[in-house]
Amino acid sequence: MYFPWNKYEELPTSRRNTLQIFITNKCNLSCDGCFARNIMAGDDVNIKMSEYEKVATDFLVKGGEKINLLGGEPLLHPRIKDIIALNKKLTLETTIYTNGYYLKKFTKQDFKDAKLRVSLYCKSGHTKSADKLPKTDLPIEVCFMVSKDT
Repeated sequence: MYFPWNKYEELPTSRRNTLQIFITNKCNLSCDGCFARNIMAGDDVNIKMSEYEKVATDFLVKGGEKINLLGGEPLLHPRIKDIIALNKKLTLETTIYTNGYYLKKFTKQDFKDAKLRVSLYCKSGHTKSADKLPKTDLPIEVCFMVSKDT
């Protein structure tokens, strides 16, 4: 068997130009499925603003367009609002991946220049379930993570 390549035209692609950056090691959960739990180490819990600004500026100079903020739990970074403001100033699109537990500490205004993505395991019965999310009027996208246990 072979694939009939001659019947299809390959569409041009462009680089995504997205940087994923871990801004904090702090997290309120200890999820089994967390891909970051085994790679984050060191004494500095949060990225320093000066270091973040250098990385973001260098990324922009190289043609970067989007930044995904990861952690730990990015909403625990004490300067999350400053990071979002810097990204806006640099015209970088911002997406924050969060477990959603701290959404009530923020307003729509805080995230007017960022997109929030909440990762969940299931609707109910688990630490990261939809039923355990705080009620909020913040616009969010939900990513369901599937595993043999959920």
